[in-house]
Amino acid sequence: MKVLFLAHDTREGQATKHRIQFPSRELSSRGYECDIIYGTRISIGDRTMPYISPSSIRYIMKNKDYDCVIMSREASPLGLLILYECKYLDIPVIFDMDDALYKLRKIIGTPLPNPATLHLNRILKESSHVTVGSEALSDHVRSIHKECTVIPTPVNTSIFNTEVETAQKYDKPVVGWMGSGPDHINNLELLVQPLLRLAQEKDFVFRIISALDDQIREIFSPLEEYITVDYGFNDWVSMEDIASEMQTFDVAVLPLNLDNEFMIGKNSTKVVEHMAMKIPVVASNEVSYANTITHGHTGYLADGSDDWYEYINRLIESSELRSSIGENGFELACEEYTVSSYADSLEEIVERLSQ
Repeated sequence: MKVLFLAHDTREGQATKHRIQFPSRELSSRGYECDIIYGTRISIGDRTMPYISPSSIRYIMKNKDYDCVIMSREASPLGLLILYECKYLDIPVIFDMDDALYKLRKIIGTPLPNPATLHLNRILKESSHVTVGSEALSDHVRSIHKECTVIPTPVNTSIFNTEVETAQKYDKPVVGWMGSGPDHINNLELLVQPLLRLAQEKDFVFRIISALDDQIREIFSPLEEYITVDYGFNDWVSMEDIASEMQTFDVAVLPLNLDNEFMIGKNSTKVVEHMAMKIPVVASNEVSYANTITHGHTGYLADGSDDWYEYINRLIESSELRSSIGENGFELACEEYTVSSYADSLEEIVERLSQ
């Protein structure tokens, strides 16, 4: 069985790693012949955007014997052309979507149409099957295409695990956030007031692992009067290195500002990565996070500033509670969010489409 993965981003892209590289390796271990064509990046104005490789069209025409093509996130004119090429060659196409692309009709911060989502509805409608990262996304997709399967993004436990050596030691509890800072400023702002309130009562460290900009340092500067704020790094930290930095966390916080519609349906990858390391999580009460976290058992779900304050405070105060929540989350991650379980679901779809 031959499967071709078409990545929307470069080999360093997060979706590329989680939903292409990891399952591709797993399917290869099961006897599949898997190939990956990585995307590229183009500049539009002052922004750099991922884009599927134009060489994909020529490659597919030369290599027509694939049993299935899995195309990630790409709804550009080029993506539509690839879909029609595969249909002409009678190759089934699975379109994979792990974010609410239908909310990204324009390039962020500009009035310009987003080329990567230009033909989304048509691609959703005409693909052989659609896979999505969350139930929230499936609600939208199934209104267009009934053949839709939810496959939560897996955690690679060879990277995120409890045996990872911690990057450094702290003598106080560490409340931590990990992600791409400039992309999450509106989310991070939700933490300022509850953390400021806590900082005036408790002694802890707030740590950010991200590529930062001055705006993030500015919004958290009021905390510095009361506690240590560790801003981490100015540059991007690779996935292979980030786990040892996460290991410094005693509590992980994952806020989403739902005033931004794109955050609705955000996949739960970061939640599960922390769970796989037994780090208790406090997250916004958003659909995907709520479908992953059982409140009070595998983590906490916060609806507002008071909730953030209360649940972070509980975990700071009790190492036993941190251990219990962390252990419960760990069991969930290892049972339901493995690369193997992801590959099981994908394999079932590929086998059915190739019959």
